[in-house]
Parts: sequence; C-alpha cells; structure tokens
Amino acid sequence: MKQRELTATVRTERGKNACRRLRRQGIIPAVAYGRGMEPIAIQVNAREMRAALGTHAEGHLVNLRLKRNGSEETLMTLVKEVQRDPVTGAPLSMDFQRISLTEKITTSVPLVAHGTPAGAHAGGILEQAVHEVAISCLPTDLPEEITFDVSHLNINDSVHLRDLQPPAGVEILGDADTVVAIVHPPRVAEEPTPIAEEPTEPEVIQTKGKKEEVEEEQ
Repeated sequence: MKQRELTATVRTERGKNACRRLRRQGIIPAVAYGRGMEPIAIQVNAREMRAALGTHAEGHLVNLRLKRNGSEETLMTLVKEVQRDPVTGAPLSMDFQRISLTEKITTSVPLVAHGTPAGAHAGGILEQAVHEVAISCLPTDLPEEITFDVSHLNINDSVHLRDLQPPAGVEILGDADTVVAIVHPPRVAEEPTPIAEEPTEPEVIQTKGKKEEVEEEQ
C-alpha cells in the first residue's frame, strides 16, 4: 500500500465546544497514540486530509509530520478510525496509531467482487454479504483491497472466507465458514390473490310498519 503524507500540529484546545470551533474552521480534531508514545491530541487540515487520503481514510498508512515545540518529527501511522457525521459523512475526528514497519498490524480492508456470475444469465441475483475483511500483515504488505472472482458462481453457489486468496504475506482473520457472497435464485413474482366478492344483501325498507325486501336490480 502506498504511504501517504500528512501534516499535523499539536491541539491545545480541548472539549466539545473547542472541537466544534475547529471543525467550523476546516480543522479535524485527532489523536495520535501507540508504539512507545503517550497519546497526543493533534489536529489536521480537512482539505489536506481529503487530498491525501480520499473519502475512505481508514486503513491507510500515513507518514504523519507532527509539528510541536518548534520542531517536526515524522511518525509512521495507520489511520485506525474516522468518526463521521451520520448525516453529511464529514469527518468529525480521527485516530492515528503509531506502528513499526517491521511488526505485523491488524486492520480491515475493503472486499471487492469481480466478474458477472454465471448464474446471472438464468436470472440469479448476486448478494455480497461481507464488504470488508480483517487481516494481519506487515505494514509494507498492506493491500488497498482484496478482490475475489464470482464469474464461476451458478445459482445457489457461494464464496466463503476460506475461498479468498489474499496477497503474499497477508493473513485473513475470522471464521472460515463465513459466507462472503452468494447467488440467489431469481425472484418469482407472486400472483395477486383475487378478492372474492361478497354477496349483496337485499335492502330493507319500512313500509307502513312492515319490512319489505327489495332485491337490487341485476
């Protein structure tokens, strides 16, 4: 995976109100932590972050150029988490985990299906049940995504976690029997149930104190 570059500065303002002010200024509150360091409250420019990491920042390797006390140091980090606004999707905060290039990390990467299932020609419908997968590897072996082929799948065929073929040096974590994708049979439209007509009751009218039944005209 390509290593991105991003500049960060130490964040002096704390608390919810301070974080809201930063976001209004185009700044994302963040924290850096991990290997041999105490957690540090930092901040990054939102525009620079999008330019460097795109819309899906989680799982990216970042050379974080941290400016503090008049000096700059570079931290090799992994974007561990991005909290987003549930409505707009805008990043609210970020976690950068310091790592070593010689030690394995655990993270998740996107899982992408390639091809058109053979069963689709008979009306089958592909459902991808898992869209990201947990892996373990060295940071230098971290893939952007893991792909799998579905072109051989017929109706009712499926791909399990054990069927995935990760790149060299990458171990897939999780239950091997987990269904990743399956081709369902075509949906059959249900015939509408006819509504039985209820028999029409004769209208009852009063005539001089007696009841007379008048059949409706046919």
